[in-house]
Amino acid sequence: MSSAVEQQSAVADNINSQLLEVAEGAKETQKASKSSLQASYDLSDTVKEVNSLINRFNVEKRVGE
Repeated sequence: MSSAVEQQSAVADNINSQLLEVAEGAKETQKASKSSLQASYDLSDTVKEVNSLINRFNVEKRVGE
């Protein structure tokens, strides 16, 4: 009987450990997702700036033709 209790305790500890690892992985994934989202916003801003410069160049080129 004592052996069965010890085995159940070991299994419960193992499950608990695995759940903690999954939770930690979820936290890391969330951090990475937030970082990727910010990088996407930054890239979008850069693309808008480049498009603005290209449009300005095209307008200046047409005016100077």
